[in-house]
Amino acid sequence: MNYFDPEARSPLADRVPGFSDLRGGLVFAGVDGNSRWQFVPDKNNIAPRLGAAYLLNDKTVLRAGFAHVFGPSAQAAQGTLLGLVSVFAFCVVYTRIARSQGWAVSVLSGWGAFFAATLALNRVAISLILAFAGVLVAMVATLRFLRAAGPSGTTPVPSVWEIPLRMLAATAMVLMITTAAASLGPQLSGLLTPFPVYATVLAIFTHHFEGAFAASRLLRGVVIGSLAFAVFFFVLAGTLSAWGLLNAFGLALAAALVVHGLSFQFLSAGGG
Repeated sequence: MNYFDPEARSPLADRVPGFSDLRGGLVFAGVDGNSRWQFVPDKNNIAPRLGAAYLLNDKTVLRAGFAHVFGPSAQAAQGTLLGLVSVFAFCVVYTRIARSQGWAVSVLSGWGAFFAATLALNRVAISLILAFAGVLVAMVATLRFLRAAGPSGTTPVPSVWEIPLRMLAATAMVLMITTAAASLGPQLSGLLTPFPVYATVLAIFTHHFEGAFAASRLLRGVVIGSLAFAVFFFVLAGTLSAWGLLNAFGLALAAALVVHGLSFQFLSAGGG
């Protein structure tokens, strides 16, 4: 696990004449006397979260949430942004496997792709601009793969236990991930933040009740909707250090709302 520290002594300082005080370089956790942690681990703070969703109509869902959280770092925000590539890997693999297999095999295959991409990305140290550009390229490629529309099936009436079961499944997955996050460090925990909890739950139920093509259309909507998510963390990572927590969050939220509105218009116009 490594990260870029602008204050670390550069390895070029001893090799380039006249630059003995050159700063900036990669720091490897647990190497050369460095701490095993990229941050000060704190396991005493509790961060509860509560969310709710209400279906207004076939195309509109109101979502609200409350959370007691502790200040993020720009590095974790950038890791979360880059973690969207892993989400796209999940969507592609799930859709591909679902053409011939049931939801259980599709989910396990999709999770495998997500974790494989996350482990690969954890070794990547790139600038914020390159991370955002990479996410956009991966998003376009994913949408091209998911572009083919399947036959539209009838939407069955959900049973009374379906919504509670979805809530329990999503809550269990969130608790599992947040429990493990304390020991993973900011970059890896940031990469795991976009873990497709709700995409998994919704894909499973959609696949089971409506079929693989409906699940594919659902995941395409997830990919399109993730653009607002990407913009939020791009702006947050770029402004957090200089502007402070409240200003950075305010600007990031405003940018995400604008992009989300444009994405909704795109889907409403038949782009999804």
